[in-house]
Amino acid sequence: RIETQTIRVSSLLKGYSDFPHLEQVFRIDRVTRFKKKGKTRKETALGVTSLSSGQASPRELLDFVRGHWEIENRLHWIRDSVFREDTCTTRTGNGAHVMATLRNMTISLLRVAGSKSIAPVLDSFSNNSSRIFRFLGL
Repeated sequence: RIETQTIRVSSLLKGYSDFPHLEQVFRIDRVTRFKKKGKTRKETALGVTSLSSGQASPRELLDFVRGHWEIENRLHWIRDSVFREDTCTTRTGNGAHVMATLRNMTISLLRVAGSKSIAPVLDSFSNNSSRIFRFLGL
């Protein structure tokens, strides 16, 4: 796919809005062309930031937004698809928070250890639980 992004940034709303700490507003227009299907998708994203124009140029804002989606894809997608977090029935007390913390810790440990793909590693642990202890150095 080929994606083109255009950003427009303005500081003109600063002082005119009740939005806390508003420094800049921005609009990102994306045009994505899918080579194989021959289709084009257009979308617009709107945003606000507390970063002034001196702290973040339009290019830097575009990079920050892209970085946000990298986090979404590297963490939340794994929590949703590999750990099936949305189907978890732990909802009372601190259970849900504890389980989310354990999932995040597991993902972080695997990333620090150099795992590029989480699902195959977890599968290997489930097939041979002693691998978990070797991985942890125990």
